[in-house]
Amino acid sequence: MSDFKRRDFLERLGIGAAGILLGGYSAKAGGFAANETINVGCIGTGGRCRQLMGKFSQLPGVRIVAACDI
Repeated sequence: MSDFKRRDFLERLGIGAAGILLGGYSAKAGGFAANETINVGCIGTGGRCRQLMGKFSQLPGVRIVAACDI
């Protein structure tokens, strides 16, 4: 089993979000279809995750659906 830490998860999540932004993702002005909306779940709601959640909430077509911490 690999040693996958929360920081690694958040880093990969950020890279994925950046890829979406740089990839030219666009949505229709009338809203987002279900398959055009990215649902995000955040694990660990410390300071860094709260910053990411704030940025994700500003992205069009991205919805935070879950947050988890101990």
